[in-house]
Amino acid sequence: MYSQSIGTESFRLVSVTIDSNRQPSLTLQKHEISSPTRPEYYALSYTWNPPYMGDPAYYEDTDVRYILLNGSKFAVKPNLYDALFQLHHSYPRMLFWIDALCINQNDLHERKLQVGIMDRIFGGASRVVVWLGKPSDKLELGLQVAERIAVIASTACKAIVREQRYPHTHHLEEMKEAYGLDPLSFNEADALVTLFSCRWFGRQWVIQEVALAGQIDIICNGMSVPFDKIGSTALFLHLSGLLVGIGNLLVAGGRDMRLLEDMHLMQTGRTQIVREWCKGDRSEWRDVLPLIDFTAGIVENTVAVGERKEGIVGVVLLKLLMWLVGFDCGDRRDTIYGLAGIISHVVSVHGLDSIPQRLQPDYRLNTATVLHNAATEILQATGSLALLGVVKDPALRETEGLPSWVPDYPPRMALNPMAGPNFKSLGKFDASKSINTAAYGVDFHVDDKVLRARGFLLGRVKALGESLQPMVSGGNFAQCAAMLVHAEETYRFTNQAFAEAFWRTMVFDQDLSDRPAKIPTTKHFQDMVLMMMAKRISDEFKSGGSEGVKAFLQTLEAMDTLEAKHPKQSPFPTTKLLASFCSGYGFLPGNGDDKLWSSEQQMAWMESKKKNLVFMFSLLSTTLFNRRPAITDGGYFACVFDSTMVGDEIWIVSGCPTPLVMRSKGQQYSLIELIAMKATRFSLTFVALTLCGSGHAGPCKPILSSTALVGTTSTEATLSGSTETSIATSSDQASTTDISSIVSESVSSTATSELESSTTALSSAISESIASTATTTTDSQFSSTTELSTSFITTDTATATTSAELSSIETLTTTTAEATTSDAPTTTTTTEESAPSGFFANPSFEVPNSLGVYDGSPWALQDSSFPLSVSIKSGLGHTGSHSAYWSVTSTDTSARIQQMAALEANQMYSLSFWWYIDNDVQPQGLNGCSLSIIQRSGRSNLIPGTLDLSTTLPLKTWTKYDISFNSQTLAPAMMTFIVSCSGSAGTGFKLAIDDIDLVKQS
Repeated sequence: MYSQSIGTESFRLVSVTIDSNRQPSLTLQKHEISSPTRPEYYALSYTWNPPYMGDPAYYEDTDVRYILLNGSKFAVKPNLYDALFQLHHSYPRMLFWIDALCINQNDLHERKLQVGIMDRIFGGASRVVVWLGKPSDKLELGLQVAERIAVIASTACKAIVREQRYPHTHHLEEMKEAYGLDPLSFNEADALVTLFSCRWFGRQWVIQEVALAGQIDIICNGMSVPFDKIGSTALFLHLSGLLVGIGNLLVAGGRDMRLLEDMHLMQTGRTQIVREWCKGDRSEWRDVLPLIDFTAGIVENTVAVGERKEGIVGVVLLKLLMWLVGFDCGDRRDTIYGLAGIISHVVSVHGLDSIPQRLQPDYRLNTATVLHNAATEILQATGSLALLGVVKDPALRETEGLPSWVPDYPPRMALNPMAGPNFKSLGKFDASKSINTAAYGVDFHVDDKVLRARGFLLGRVKALGESLQPMVSGGNFAQCAAMLVHAEETYRFTNQAFAEAFWRTMVFDQDLSDRPAKIPTTKHFQDMVLMMMAKRISDEFKSGGSEGVKAFLQTLEAMDTLEAKHPKQSPFPTTKLLASFCSGYGFLPGNGDDKLWSSEQQMAWMESKKKNLVFMFSLLSTTLFNRRPAITDGGYFACVFDSTMVGDEIWIVSGCPTPLVMRSKGQQYSLIELIAMKATRFSLTFVALTLCGSGHAGPCKPILSSTALVGTTSTEATLSGSTETSIATSSDQASTTDISSIVSESVSSTATSELESSTTALSSAISESIASTATTTTDSQFSSTTELSTSFITTDTATATTSAELSSIETLTTTTAEATTSDAPTTTTTTEESAPSGFFANPSFEVPNSLGVYDGSPWALQDSSFPLSVSIKSGLGHTGSHSAYWSVTSTDTSARIQQMAALEANQMYSLSFWWYIDNDVQPQGLNGCSLSIIQRSGRSNLIPGTLDLSTTLPLKTWTKYDISFNSQTLAPAMMTFIVSCSGSAGTGFKLAIDDIDLVKQS
């Protein structure tokens, strides 16, 4: 049936018929791919293996069906067999390109050549047709729901990227107000899980099939849904945080969390982004994609070799590999070869002759060679060691014969929050101060399986703490406490309390939208620890009574030792505090003031800790899977892989954004991982070191060189407050499964007495709190490198913070194309004027609350940091003695006041207020400072006006600001007055506003 082999200028197409015996009968024909007489054709995109994971599973991987191909019996996988009937029914006279049939899979040379022209095959198809598997009612409903969400998905996603901040919409009931969508029902949420659990979405080859297609549609019975709608919906559910709400709804309804783990929602969203890349100037995303850092700060115009055209391919491949994690492929070589079509597209766009030789598909090479060739190309093209950010724990590596510095890309891996992708606003890590290789001349060399580089020995691992799994499942923190006994009370590298430096290291000092982390506090970490230990105590009591609890408390000597060394500074509870808790819950007999609490007191205690538990765990779940905290012999805190051992060395390596853990093997080193550390500045002297590959023959000698970085023996290099980690594998799935089993055990436990009932309630409450986060943890934000880990925080997560802190995660600055100012603002010097009366309550801040406090209510005062830089000022007012008062000293704050206004749609309004600069001398160095008025309804925003505060300002004078604007369709609306500096706050300024008036024009 394959009479002759074909090369790069021809391909086969197949016609599909169904004979009288209901057997597919197909005919192959060869065509010249560039011929003007080439017929129109569609390309089929599908998965070779069974289309669904788990239930429903229609057949096994080994099952086959038989068709007629050019008159001969030919075995195909059942999923393709089913698809042929749908294709014949939907497109009876169309020719198709189908990989399993149109390429002779037994001819490795032909397979290599055809894989190399995938861009031309899929780009030349009139339509790419996607087959997810046999239709079902639930699958059809999932497509319908995705189409409904897609109406706003793309616009909402672009707004999130522009704002560089996650909206954390974790509750489905918020969908109406936030996005104008009816909340998902249980059946709709369940159907979405069914849709995104289709194996097709997680298949490696799908990436280029989608990215290179002109028109691509998913077919299901009579439905045909554009992939762009499905991809945008997936990205929206992920970035908005609604995936957390879906998980909570389904878990509460009794759905098995393991079904949620099989979702490919994160992969689907990322595939959509690659499609937008490949569209180039045709993409609606072209203006926002540059706002995402996909490659740990590496860009084409800053790398030494990448500035030349031939280096572009390596840079793009690095970008793809750091972005596209967690995709399945039966042949690990396809991790690279499955992107060949996109690479060919890049070559064509940049006018290059061909793909670099070592990246060209060649199935005669083994997996280790293919991965090694790709790593070598990337390192040499970029002139950077940023690729090391995707190296994973050696205990989890699967490819034999692979050098320790070459990434082994597994089908399941946790993302790397430090290596990217991240919002550009987070900044980049550059521990060696040499990401900009063009400026610093990074010195490394690839010699076959040996990577020779220059580095600085920072220290050796002295002690290790527990990994996340023992913390969650067993409330075990004794090793962490014993490790911290070695720490000084003040962490001298950052001048922070050691407890704060410790937890910041564990979360890589970021809270998804901000680095360093702004929202969490030591109290968050302490409450999380206490709740996890409380669950362990509850479980001990259920299994062994009070004696079991006493035995557990006796294992916590290290926590008491830590408290004795650092009184009232420890992040861990003492046995005395835990004993008091045990008495309150009846786990131990009460002594003195330690008495049994009422059920109301018990519930109140749980609720006071629960939100902090969820928030801190949501952060740790993105950073601590397969990792554990450590301390070095020099006192540095670090977050390292589980396989790290005491004595392993931590190095700063020229050209690598983050520190490396390495294991000495004589004159050689084996790379363990990139790690997160907590430090500030230190002086570096770079020396030669050598990373050798497995199976390297002969001695591995370092390069002898005394030249230090930037040609000196010492240079200042910044080790960021948090740095990169490495990528994990399926263990993130295992950890989530472990957590889900805890939930199952807690929910299934039964109460036989009042005391046992409260015990079960405690255990269940804690477990369910963790479970609701863990359900979607591995599918999160851009950075949480599997999860962008859906470790989103909710606005009711952190009880220890103020309401202003929590509200700082709201979206504030998105503008739409319609955002216009109908009339330019005017200013006039103050004259006597009466207080306003209009749409706002308490417009002059003269009405106290029920306690007699002038807090501005119902105005809400909020800020992006704490303490708030906005307050109600007494003794300063325009017509009275109070005003809203901003004290701006840095760009970190974006303080605002806001109040809901009952606007009507498409009406003209007049808005005015009086403003006052309370500085004695003219502020200097202000850049990008302004007061903006934002009109928000749901997810839509307008900016009716902006007061520029970067010019020469009138001091100690009340000045009036007036604007007119059309409400358009944003009614009613939250009216926000926000003060911020996007460039520099210079010497700072103090601003008061008063008498805010909003009236409808007649």
